[in-house]
Amino acid sequence: MRCPRCNKEMENGKGLFMSMQGMGQMMLIFTPKSESNKGFFNSKTKEKIIMPAEETDSYYCAECNLLLPILKC
Repeated sequence: MRCPRCNKEMENGKGLFMSMQGMGQMMLIFTPKSESNKGFFNSKTKEKIIMPAEETDSYYCAECNLLLPILKC
């Protein structure tokens, strides 16, 4: 996979979500730019609940220090 910032090849690996200081699951809410001006309740979003110790494919760019987890909704 190519880095979206510098276009160099990224290193493929595994990412592991860990909870810190008693915080459990997290929720990621994605709103496309085209929907962001419609307000929270009127926009079409994608949600993903991330459980502690959930493992996912990830990519890392050493040049940009950018980490991209790949999450399926």
